[in-house]
Amino acid sequence: MSFLDMDERLLEIGNQVDLVFSPLVDFKDYPEGVDLALVEGAVGSIEDEHKIKRIRERTKFLVAMGDCA
Repeated sequence: MSFLDMDERLLEIGNQVDLVFSPLVDFKDYPEGVDLALVEGAVGSIEDEHKIKRIRERTKFLVAMGDCA
């Protein structure tokens, strides 16, 4: 939540990035060749484990955020 508290500064960042996967975007499969992934939350199931491993394989830099990081 602290990340989202950046308010207007997020708009400046938004002009410099392409959002390719998010609960806010309607893409179903994580793409290849992603430069940066911000991940928040715990791995709580086998499905979550498979997802995070796929994200790690397809991302140059993975940043874990939050209490579970």
